[in-house]
Amino acid sequence: MNTLRPSHRWLASTLLALGIVMSAGTALAQAPIPSQLKARAGFSPKDFSVIQEGEWFHAFYIEVDNSILHDPGTRLGHSKSKDLYHWQYVDSNFGPGTAAFDNARVWAPHVIKVDNVFYLFYTGISNDPATPNHQAIGVRTSTNLSDWAPCPTAIVECAGIQGSRCSPSVGELRDPYVMQDPTTPGRWLVYFAEKVDSPDVMAVGIAGTTGALTQSPWGDLGPVWTPGTTWPYDEPQTESPHLFEHDGLWYLFYTSNAGNNQITIWTSPGSPAPGATWTRRLRLGNIPPPPGQPPQESFLGYNADHWFASELFKDSAGREYFGAVNDDSSSRRLQFRQVAWTPGNWKFSLASPFRVSGLAWSTETGYNSVNFGQRADLVVSAWSGAGRTGEFEVVEKDPGQPDQLIAPASLNLPASLALSGATTIREWNALAEPDDDATPNRMEIAVRVKGEPSVTSPTLYITLPPGGEHDPYETEARAHRSPAGDGSAANRTSSAPTLRALRETPLGPGVGLLVDLPQAAKAKLEIFDPQGRRVRTLRLELMPRGGSVVMWDRLDDAGTSVRHGLYFGRLQALDHTVTTRIVVTPATR
Repeated sequence: MNTLRPSHRWLASTLLALGIVMSAGTALAQAPIPSQLKARAGFSPKDFSVIQEGEWFHAFYIEVDNSILHDPGTRLGHSKSKDLYHWQYVDSNFGPGTAAFDNARVWAPHVIKVDNVFYLFYTGISNDPATPNHQAIGVRTSTNLSDWAPCPTAIVECAGIQGSRCSPSVGELRDPYVMQDPTTPGRWLVYFAEKVDSPDVMAVGIAGTTGALTQSPWGDLGPVWTPGTTWPYDEPQTESPHLFEHDGLWYLFYTSNAGNNQITIWTSPGSPAPGATWTRRLRLGNIPPPPGQPPQESFLGYNADHWFASELFKDSAGREYFGAVNDDSSSRRLQFRQVAWTPGNWKFSLASPFRVSGLAWSTETGYNSVNFGQRADLVVSAWSGAGRTGEFEVVEKDPGQPDQLIAPASLNLPASLALSGATTIREWNALAEPDDDATPNRMEIAVRVKGEPSVTSPTLYITLPPGGEHDPYETEARAHRSPAGDGSAANRTSSAPTLRALRETPLGPGVGLLVDLPQAAKAKLEIFDPQGRRVRTLRLELMPRGGSVVMWDRLDDAGTSVRHGLYFGRLQALDHTVTTRIVVTPATR
């Protein structure tokens, strides 16, 4: 965090209001508040998979109908988000198919992308009279994540898995997780949960293929493990396996049916391929010890009750996120947290996904009211902000009027800002432009997160001081209220000259000013600073009819470069005086 100047003593109370605790100038870590996804109205999400495509995260999940008691779900929902916080429902196009293995329901998606084709692996449930409620693993393909082409047969069925309990009335094989085999180039593996023949438990199995991902069937590669019945780690029900690798160590997570802390972790130092040696580690959250035994070690160190069906995924920058379904007493939803690793430790911790959580002003007056030119630094608070970039908008706040967007560069405020951590301070000297409301000598602005108006700074009131041989504020305010105020041809009469600053011009470095005269006339073009002091006289001569571009090289009459900030151009011609504002920023050539 940047060092605070003595004039910012009041900032500590501001940060406390934003939920940030400060100690010796350092912001302490915040609790890992998750981002969340809720399904469309009337439904809840369950087992899911997330993939990033371009700037969008896409989540596919089982849609559970809240109006049906213990509904297992029939279709997959699809939502998308750019930041994991704000989700847009897309569709529920992925539903039961026409093949015998998936014509009742579809569950438990896992989506991957290979050579610009998306493959969504899922559990199909049959209503075929010969195999009612049998479960099998299928796959569909897409190029746009909305239109899915089915494959006619399942890639894994219980009849093809040795030791799987499989009869006309029993066939439980579900929850696919697909990945490349790191030990065998060209081979793909699918991990799944299966009901084994003996004992009466669910186990984690593997199948594989060295051909096309859509070929059927994939070959049986045996079980990863078969659980026992000893509390608290071995449970008769294991589901939703997923795997990932970090620093040479492979992790296997699965969901059990033992109590509330359902997610258990195994690791393998070599490979996840068939024949790997797995070590049972810990539950994800705190669990009570068995009677008469010491407390169990905790993985996260806090409660993870009601989490299940987890998955770890990455964004395009390689950042890792851990997601799980949360089924606590409020409502079922998907929750996502960012993964943080400690070097030399097999454990990881979870943090809030990146989000700008608050905006405030740090002013030299101690209030959200300053004069033009006074310090009014922007304070940005963020979760997991280090190394990230915040995107911002500036709005003008006129009482009784809708917010008006202002280009941040026009006030030398950032449209984007590299963040240093929990708190980032962007130093700023207040700039403003004459207002067109009832207080033309005061401008009211706020900064908000782009695309998230709920995170907005308090309104900052900037007073424009009049004075000097010319009062540019009064003249500019009049221009805002006059038909000629914006300098456009549609808003001026044929007898009135106009003046405006050009956003860009190929004529060279500096600021271009467009002088448009209805007839040839003697014209005087000058530059003034905000205090009304003349900075430069650019023209005092006969100028032709029509538009002329006059360049200002950002020098004053003495040949000295001017400081960054707000200036005014004034044109006097044909008994008219018109002004335009000019903002000189570091980016001005």
